[in-house]
Parts: sequence; structure tokens; C-alpha cells
Amino acid sequence: SACPINRSIDIGDNGERKFTYDAAFDSNITQPELYETVARPLLSSFLDGYNATIMAYGQTGSGKTYTMGSEAHNSDDDGSDNMGLIPRFMNDIFVSLNQQKEK
Repeated sequence: SACPINRSIDIGDNGERKFTYDAAFDSNITQPELYETVARPLLSSFLDGYNATIMAYGQTGSGKTYTMGSEAHNSDDDGSDNMGLIPRFMNDIFVSLNQQKEK
């Protein structure tokens, strides 16, 4: 689940550098929950022409590649709970474009 309590980190003796973030997640969040929380809210703005960026940060082996979904070619199931953010977002882009085209 998301941890929205403190959304910034101060680094340095006097807090010279401040970094802000929208959310941090623990290891129990599922791929679908993460997508619904992080990526889906960006979809309509992206389709309206705005930039959308999602950054995964963490130590080596923490699951960034898995989470973003660049290993999606290893999955045979398009609706898999293991499908990452990028393939889900791409799928929703085309679903949305097809829905707009049909209107």
C-alpha cells in the first residue's frame, strides 16, 4: 500500500537538498494495485498531450524492472497479475484510442 505521510526527504547537514515524491510502496502491493494508484490517473492527461513520467528507484535487485514491465515478453497472459506498468499503460492507451475512435 502507499505511504503518503511524508512526501519529501531532506539531504545534507542543513537540508540543502530536498526531494519530493508522490508515494512509496511496500513489497506487498500487487501489480494491478500499483497500476491503478500510479499510472492510470496519468492516462487521460497523457492522451491530452501532456508528458507523463513514472520513475522507479531502488537498489539493485529490488524489482524495478519487474515493476515497470520490461520483462513482459516473458509472459503469455495479457491479463496477468504480473504484467508491469508499461504494458498495462500501453494496453490502456490503445483501448482509450479505440473508444474515442468509435464515438
